[in-house]
Amino acid sequence: MVYYKTKEARMASINIRNLQVLYTVNENLQAVAFWKCINTSEGNEDADDP
Repeated sequence: MVYYKTKEARMASINIRNLQVLYTVNENLQAVAFWKCINTSEGNEDADDP
C-alpha cells in the first residue's frame, strides 16, 4: 500500500513536471511566432517556414 501511494505521488509529480515543460514550450512557440511575424513584416529573407 505504501508503494502504491509513493508510486502515485511519483506519477503526479512527473505529470506536473510534464505540464510545466509543455507550458514553457508553448510560451516559447508563441514568442517564436511573434518574432517571426515581426521579422517577416520587416521583410526578413532567412525566415524558414515549414
